[in-house]
Amino acid sequence: MEAWDPNRATRTRPIDENLAMPRRHVSQSSAFSELIEAPLGITSRALARQELTNLRRWANETSGLHARVPSTIKRTIEENLDRCFPDQDKTERARTIVDTFRHMHYLAAEIGICWHYSAERASALIERYEGLDALAGTDPLIVLQPHFGNWELLPLAIRTRRTVTALYSPAKILAIDENFLRARTGWGTAVHPTTTQGLRQLRRALGDGSAVLFLPDQVPPPNAGIEAPFFENPARTMTFVHQLIRRSRARVVFGWIERTSHAFAAYFRPARDAIYADDVLASAAAMNADIESIVRRDPAQYQWGYKRFKSPRDKRSDSRTR
Repeated sequence: MEAWDPNRATRTRPIDENLAMPRRHVSQSSAFSELIEAPLGITSRALARQELTNLRRWANETSGLHARVPSTIKRTIEENLDRCFPDQDKTERARTIVDTFRHMHYLAAEIGICWHYSAERASALIERYEGLDALAGTDPLIVLQPHFGNWELLPLAIRTRRTVTALYSPAKILAIDENFLRARTGWGTAVHPTTTQGLRQLRRALGDGSAVLFLPDQVPPPNAGIEAPFFENPARTMTFVHQLIRRSRARVVFGWIERTSHAFAAYFRPARDAIYADDVLASAAAMNADIESIVRRDPAQYQWGYKRFKSPRDKRSDSRTR
């Protein structure tokens, strides 16, 4: 396991605006999109007709089997947990893996909520709010939400205090992309593409008092990131947030939606002061430290199936992020 060494941090040159955020390729195969569009629609609508308790009961049953089957995603989960929780014993590790799969299946089952519920109906599932005062005011505000719990629901909580604006990178499959985009805009989020024009709209939204929303734990392209510690391991971390803070002088808040025993809870808290540092590494390290503290609340709710620890020197990883 590679330990974090601050002397090896990879610093990056300033980057062009249109390269500032990672992009994903959208499948242009209309035949494939049409092939899965109908089954996706039928499945998501069927899930939307179920109560949340039934969805979770179903996910509990399917996730246990999934966790026992060898797979690429299971290897990724195990590798990430080995890095981040090396002191877990075998029993605790096995439980964390099973619980991680359980929350992955919860997220899949909640797709009907995200795609087909009205904003009012979905908001009713958020039973508790903490830290909403962090959203108060009309000053420039950046909200960072890790891949924790159900991140698709967070804009509903933000809307209780501010309008919401986000950059949008298309999903790889067009049919999925269209559903998520329709759902996000239907819940009142203004979305802009990861282009120069989209970034201009983003800065305008900050000036107008809208909360600008980011997922800060995506792996950026090599020229848009820096190696910063995450659970004491070097992780390529986006520098775009640091750039936007310096340009806009925005305040930064972390927000997340956490699953509770029967529903969801929304949490907000100010980012630690070091995120405002002029030094990009210090800022990125502070951002990762805040993400880590959120993950430690309930590690199984984090997206451990994501390859967070890609090396900027790994050409194969680089080619997959372009």
